[in-house]
Amino acid sequence: MRPARPAAPRRGLAHRAALGLAVLVTVLVPLVAGHAAAPDPRREAHGMATARDADGKTLIFYSAGRRPAPGSSWHHDVVVARWHDGVLEKPTPFIVREEAQEPVSVAQAASGNILVTFEDGWDANGSVTQRYGVYRNTLEEVAPYPREVKRGGHSGHAAAVGDRFVVVYSDEWIHGGGVDDLGSGFGVYAAVYDAKGEQQHTVALADARREWWPVIAGGGETAMAVWQRFVPGTRQAALVAAPIDPVSGKAGGAVVLHPAVNYYTYHVAWLPAIERFLVVGTAGPRGFARLLDGQGKVQAELDCLPPSVREASIAVAPTADGDRGAVAFTPVQGGGLMAIQASPQALRAAGTLDDGRREPWPPNGGVGLFTQRGEIDWFYFMGSDLASRRFAPSAPRGATTCRG
Repeated sequence: MRPARPAAPRRGLAHRAALGLAVLVTVLVPLVAGHAAAPDPRREAHGMATARDADGKTLIFYSAGRRPAPGSSWHHDVVVARWHDGVLEKPTPFIVREEAQEPVSVAQAASGNILVTFEDGWDANGSVTQRYGVYRNTLEEVAPYPREVKRGGHSGHAAAVGDRFVVVYSDEWIHGGGVDDLGSGFGVYAAVYDAKGEQQHTVALADARREWWPVIAGGGETAMAVWQRFVPGTRQAALVAAPIDPVSGKAGGAVVLHPAVNYYTYHVAWLPAIERFLVVGTAGPRGFARLLDGQGKVQAELDCLPPSVREASIAVAPTADGDRGAVAFTPVQGGGLMAIQASPQALRAAGTLDDGRREPWPPNGGVGLFTQRGEIDWFYFMGSDLASRRFAPSAPRGATTCRG
């Protein structure tokens, strides 16, 4: 379910090929369409997300494992590391099973409980399945893994709204079209849980249609799901969004945010200071941003940004009480972080942060955390290990008059 190269099998590829199951995309969709295959960094690590522990430290969850031998299965475990004000503690295993548990996504309810979800190759009959568990912010068990989101589901991502969790995921796989003619997912769905992990609703966002790879952010009253829609005869997808009311279990109407997004290159975040959702993506060589209200209505647009990085998150800077503006950061393909300023009805490109290193970001996950001094530690993968780069947000370069 990840954009990957056509390379070594991940988990029982021959068996799954015979079954025609959705899991094939994990291996077969190339990282860069039309280019020579390079080692897929996700074979060693894939997926990163954060929550807060009972002491106020940040928990960095990620999926990582040893490098697989050619032709063998991937073997990711879920690992957790604590970070506080620029100091990273030693990572420890959190969920360990055979096969791979990746890419991990987490959400934290208002009560402090944490939902952890990922695509799981263990005990999945040669395929994968989307599973989850719920834990206290001490990491004590509430509704522990393994629990099913959807047998055979894939590409899951989680958010929280108050004391409810929302997990969005895809199901099945349709061959043909898409990146390198390798196909697309076949539907986008959501499952709503209470803070103890009990399921309350199932929501069909795009039932049995060629739409897939959903991401989600939780807001004040709704969650915003964003995903890609297959467009026949093109090498890009339409980017679609819809709000979900976790109380009623109903979704609002889907809106097309961009007609031609690069596959898998988009993300969404909630901006609490202005009560808006921010979507950042890339279309061709240019990045774009959309500002949405809680019902999915577009409030502002930017189409003049540098290109963003596949599977990288959006870091929202802390704001003071009473502020009516927000600043968000996300990686750019050249190696820095772009800054976007937002007010309730406007967006502005605020330049790019540069730490002096011209190294491209890997496409297998990343998160940004803010120190008490306002610096940003951006975490990414180096092999199967966490690595970080520090940025000072006070001096972005290349600020423009690009506004929306």
